[in-house]
Amino acid sequence: MEETFYSIPLSGLTRKTGIEGLRLALLADFHLADLNPVLASLRKEAPDLILMAGDFLLGRRLTRSDVHRQMDDSVLPFLSQAAVIAPSFCSLGNHDRYLEAEDLEKMEGRGVRVLDNAYVRRGGLVIGGLTSGRTLTYRKDRAAVEEKEKSPMYGKLYFFKRFLIRPDDEPRPDLSWLEAFEKEEGLKILLSHHPEYWAEELADHPIDLTLSGHAHGGQFRFPWKRRKRGLFAPGQGFFPRYTEGVHHGSHGALVVSRGLANTAGWIPRLGNPTEVVYLELVSELSR
Repeated sequence: MEETFYSIPLSGLTRKTGIEGLRLALLADFHLADLNPVLASLRKEAPDLILMAGDFLLGRRLTRSDVHRQMDDSVLPFLSQAAVIAPSFCSLGNHDRYLEAEDLEKMEGRGVRVLDNAYVRRGGLVIGGLTSGRTLTYRKDRAAVEEKEKSPMYGKLYFFKRFLIRPDDEPRPDLSWLEAFEKEEGLKILLSHHPEYWAEELADHPIDLTLSGHAHGGQFRFPWKRRKRGLFAPGQGFFPRYTEGVHHGSHGALVVSRGLANTAGWIPRLGNPTEVVYLELVSELSR
């Protein structure tokens, strides 16, 4: 596991009191990984806030007993310790679709604010969490989704389809709450598990900083020119653009974590270590 450090220059930051120099930790894609090194890193670096961009669970077609076991063995113990280190906030990824209201209450009971298509103010920051469209679709019609996934060909066809292109039927997120979020005064940070949302669904939304994961660093990483490129990522296809690092656009900045685990089964991560990302917020004048 690596520790990655970025300074994030943001427009108008000097006018937002209490934010200049703020240090954030970005975590994503937990997936039952060994999180002891993550906790050791967090204790050492002592960030001001811990922000988690989803995917706590691992697996498809999880039963309630599966969810309870993963929560008790991995998720809740980690959240309890993280919340002691710094105020902690999280959004929900596509693997988190099996989390029900009682599970989210348990997470909040461990001291972590769950932002499920919601936002919260903390001083000069407004922190929002955009829930994965796949999780929303599962909530709306769980029986239909599970019936579709029972097909022995579904997994194979979907795997190839989503790594070639972003499927037309890929579930979209709910953006209806963003209008109220964007009207809030202060620096707006959005936890969005899917980085591809930033370039598509969020392209017309003035959000200062979006934090993502999901792409797992592109699984295989090869050195191309000045920066490495991943081989593939769900929702982006082959040679995806948003698999790690900092990206800037007219509508704000995006930071993508390579994540904390490998969920591709027998496919290893090559040239692609897991990471904890640390961000320092600075004004554009500080660059």
